[in-house]
Amino acid sequence: MRTLISRTTTRDRAMTDPQSRKKPKVAQILSTIVAGLIAGFDTYVSTWRSTIVHRAHWAQRAPAGAPPNGMGASISVFLGGAAISYVLYLPIMLYHDIKYPGLLYLFQIIYLQGLSALTLHVALKLVMGKGLMGQTIAVWCTWAGLVAPLGMIISLPMFIYLPIEDMIDYGSSGVGAVPFWVLISVAAGFLGLAFPLFLIAFRWLAFLHQIKPGRVFLAFLLFQFPLVALSRGLLDPVVNRALKWTSTFIDRLL
Repeated sequence: MRTLISRTTTRDRAMTDPQSRKKPKVAQILSTIVAGLIAGFDTYVSTWRSTIVHRAHWAQRAPAGAPPNGMGASISVFLGGAAISYVLYLPIMLYHDIKYPGLLYLFQIIYLQGLSALTLHVALKLVMGKGLMGQTIAVWCTWAGLVAPLGMIISLPMFIYLPIEDMIDYGSSGVGAVPFWVLISVAAGFLGLAFPLFLIAFRWLAFLHQIKPGRVFLAFLLFQFPLVALSRGLLDPVVNRALKWTSTFIDRLL
């Protein structure tokens, strides 16, 4: 009888305490995300291998023109790239004794790359592209996930002099503190990285949208860049506050 009463009391407390209801759910969601990142590492490595081996023929080999295994694999690659980038940035945070919560970093990366993917699809439609939005997002998620760790490695010398704690509102007031040779090396690294990887992305998108790679380049240059700049100018302040509030709220629940 006492055991039954004790179990009933514990259950009633769990039902009446909102924190006890929220914590397990939030913890379960975060643990699922972490498990997905770990499980998706094989997908990330195999995708890199497939990209290097097949390059322009990758899109043609995939079902419905999407990257291998469809949208799920693309999201796994994107999340894997974001996680690897954050791990690579940890030494900078330790060196400068700054705090950049991993959850906020993930939220901001999703917002920035999601906005880029949507504006890219609009830009491709403006140059008569015929692909689906899901295909554009799948290619962009895959491309962004593959490029993100390389971009972080290239940027690490600059972050030694100019660390950031906010991927959206990072400012530019401290650029003068970065030695000129560091800026040149980072710029050269990005140019060397951008050309071959952008060429692969252009070919994927050209195949999916049934247009020539030159039109994809024009879509980037004439439409996507201005659309991103305009959208970020309007959305960044509001979205960044919302993401920071959400990240802090979830941290408190944990």
